[in-house]
Amino acid sequence: MSLFIIDDHPLVRQAIGMLLRRLRPTSVVVELEKFSELPAAIIKHGTPELFVLDLLLPGVKGASAVSDIKSLYPDIPLAIISAMPAGEAEETCIEAGADLYL
Repeated sequence: MSLFIIDDHPLVRQAIGMLLRRLRPTSVVVELEKFSELPAAIIKHGTPELFVLDLLLPGVKGASAVSDIKSLYPDIPLAIISAMPAGEAEETCIEAGADLYL
């Protein structure tokens, strides 16, 4: 199984990847810069066991990526990582199907 990180900031993506590799050393951690890379990565690495998603990705409007992922993979946990303070953004993401907002 794979853990997918989608974040356009390389340092953030790498830090999350490093943390996940330490917590789950037997899992494959897939780091993606763009949401559009997701379909090809799933074909290559298989169905994920976790998604970690940056809320503010280029080319993605609001929580639409959350809705897209949850419509295809409703049973796979989805954590949102964002510099935006919780509040309206968190509410929107949870309503769209996110399981966690950090």
